[in-house]
Amino acid sequence: MTKDVSWRELYKAAILELDPVALHKRIEAAHAAIQQRILELQSNYDGTSGAEQREMVDALNSLRAVQKVEFRLSSEPNRPRREPTSEAP
Repeated sequence: MTKDVSWRELYKAAILELDPVALHKRIEAAHAAIQQRILELQSNYDGTSGAEQREMVDALNSLRAVQKVEFRLSSEPNRPRREPTSEAP
């Protein structure tokens, strides 16, 4: 698995996560992997990574949107809290 595939897989896992407790960890992992890939592309810039960079910006924006929604939902007084699962990376 290449490094750019890794951030994509972590991003997909975060977007598809349903467990609110695991979601936070998955978002953090995806965000860190995307930031690492951005640094790699900056240090090895060859002019061909524009599409991937746009994809990463979109992914970061989506992760932020999911975080905002989850924060609002977790702030609701009647929402049940769930215990963490061991499935999160």
